[in-house]
Formats: sequence, structure tokens, C-alpha cells
Amino acid sequence: MAMTYFRKMTKRQAATALAEYLTERPVALQRLRDELTAHDRDPATILDGKAESLTPLWLWIATRITTVEDYSTPFDPDAPAPTWWPSWARYSSDLRRSTPDEVVTLLDGFISYLGGVVTAAAPEAVWQIGQHRIKAYVNYHHPVLVSSTTDYDGQLYLPRMVAVTASRLRRHMDPLRDDEFTSYATGLITHLRDEVERVSVVEEPLAEVGEEDGVFDIGLHEEIAHEHSQKIDRMIKDLAAQPGIESVLREDREVVLVTARDWDAERLERWVLSWLKARLPELN
Repeated sequence: MAMTYFRKMTKRQAATALAEYLTERPVALQRLRDELTAHDRDPATILDGKAESLTPLWLWIATRITTVEDYSTPFDPDAPAPTWWPSWARYSSDLRRSTPDEVVTLLDGFISYLGGVVTAAAPEAVWQIGQHRIKAYVNYHHPVLVSSTTDYDGQLYLPRMVAVTASRLRRHMDPLRDDEFTSYATGLITHLRDEVERVSVVEEPLAEVGEEDGVFDIGLHEEIAHEHSQKIDRMIKDLAAQPGIESVLREDREVVLVTARDWDAERLERWVLSWLKARLPELN
């Protein structure tokens, strides 16, 4: 399949990408087992299939990936990904194109194992291509996990959380929480079993970005802006620290104004949506 982002795929292309993603999972998991063995770790002990096992596994992976520097290739968000990369990385902008092979391989294996832990504990969940009446929906045409009662915004796309968390760790933007993915997986399992009331964000996207006179206008979904106001304040601080961001102002509870050079509306929207999905797993 020619390189194109999930959200720009036709339905047929998205179905092919879903099959490709699922075909890659056992191979990626075996590479992870091989990596563990090569570093004197017993895969049978570490990969026991329980959510709690994600804690020591993520600690080991995080320690590895934070010691590896990016390649010197300048980052170009429009550049094609390496052809050997897994489909979730090739068909998204979740990883910088300068990410080293070692990091990609470890994250790919971790994504496979995370998916296996979740589906083993929630066997009623199934894989499908992400659907929404709005094509700008963050998981549109992505390979997602759903349950029989899942609504649009209950579709779970696992690679983004892993890629965003890893990227922020490697750039020393967040401290390491070794239990982060145990908590994340536990929440996803509960969600797929329909044992918790989910935030309902069906009628509108999580965030939309417009531009007028060189200023970006981020419109936040009402429920997110009100129920998670403190986290939105944290998002504003993180966004203000990004290269090329000149100013970020929360005009009111649901509107954030951004002045930025070398950014466009699509890139800013991707950043905001990735941040929200990573920090608010109940929205995945």
C-alpha cells in the first residue's frame, strides 16, 4: 500500500491496513521476546499476560529507549516513513522519522503485548477500522479495539498512547511512571467490559483548530473543558514549551488561542488530540 495516513485512506485501504496491523502483531511480539532473551531476561516470566506485568516491562523498555539518541535526519512531518516500519508508524505521524530502529522495534513489540493483555482480559473485544460520521475524528480508519456497546469515542487505538508517552520520555518532557501502562490497560479492560461510565463525546470532536489572521483557535469539547479543566491548563503549559510556539492563551474555558511560527492547523490539531488521548485514557 502506498504511504498515506489512516485518516486519508479509503474504506478499502483502511481494511487492508487493519489486516496488515494484525498480521504484524505476532512478529513484533516475537522480536520483543528475542530482545528480552538477548538481554538475559526470561520472556516466559516477564510476559505472563497480566496487566501488572506491563510495569516491569515498560520500565525495562523506557530505560532502553531513553539512552538512544535520534538519527541526525531533520524532522519533516511530510516525509515518508521507512518502508520497514510497522504499519501503525508508517500510516501516522506518531513517531518522528528520525526515530532509531531499536526504539521502533521495542515500541512495536510493546504495543503487541499491550494489545494481547487487553484482549485476553476482555475477550469480547474485537478489532475493526475506526468509524465516525466526522472524517476528522482522531481514530478515523485506524485499527481500533471495540466492544459490543462501544460508541464512536469508545474506539481504542493503542499505538498512539505508547508512541506519545515514549516520545515525551525521550525528550525529558515527563517523568517516568513505571506503572503507567498497567493503569492504562486496567482502564481499557474495564472500559471494554462496559464496567464504567465513559465520557460521551459523540456529537462533536474532542478539539477543532481554526486559523484567522495568523492566530490559531483551538475549540475544546465542552465536557472535556469543564470536567478536566486543570488538565487543560497543563496541556497549555506543555504546548507553550513546544518549539515554534510563541504564545498560548486560554481565552475562556473552551477556547485556547495560539500564535505559532512554522505550525499549521493540522499539525496543531494532531498535537492537541494526541495530548488529550495520552492524558485522558477514558476518552480512547
